Amino acid sequence: MGSNDPTLGENLLNLKDISETAVLDAIEDRFNHKRIYTNVGGVLLAVNPFEKYSIYDKSVIAQYQQLNKFA
Repeated sequence: MGSNDPTLGENLLNLKDISETAVLDAIEDRFNHKRIYTNVGGVLLAVNPFEKYSIYDKSVIAQYQQLNKFA
């Protein structure tokens, strides 16, 4: 199943085939396209990318810390 399959989207519950092989293939395909977060129903599955992502930079963390001050 390719990552461009519109029936999959972000949620593995949308897979037509839910065999172990199909699920692992979908996760691997998403990982290969740097999509490390995947929903499985109400659960968020995160795969370690073994590299740094800009969403975890100090500047982004500082923005979220500022938001908490006003909450």
